[in-house]
Amino acid sequence: MILATAEVLAGILGVGAIFAFLIPNIDWSWIPWPSLDLSWLRDLWPDWLTLRWLWPSWLHFNLPDWLRQVLACMKWVVPIVVAIAVSFNEVRRRRLRKISRQEQPQDE
Repeated sequence: MILATAEVLAGILGVGAIFAFLIPNIDWSWIPWPSLDLSWLRDLWPDWLTLRWLWPSWLHFNLPDWLRQVLACMKWVVPIVVAIAVSFNEVRRRRLRKISRQEQPQDE
């Protein structure tokens, strides 16, 4: 289980390194990107759909830096905890299957 978690983390870090270091350093100027002006789409969206009117104007607060960092790390912690829970469930299921196979009489 620890090896599988290490493999997943290595894969995530490898893909993250590609996106963080390799892709921004590539010269993309040779691609003929279309120039589209989509600013007119903002005028079509009504203001009441943004739901800003539900949030009171007096309710503004800043989170402490340590809490902001903890919440930013949760996107990594939650999938790892889910993977550990699924792996424990799988180990338990395989143990029960093995025990039930051993208890069955073997036909010869």
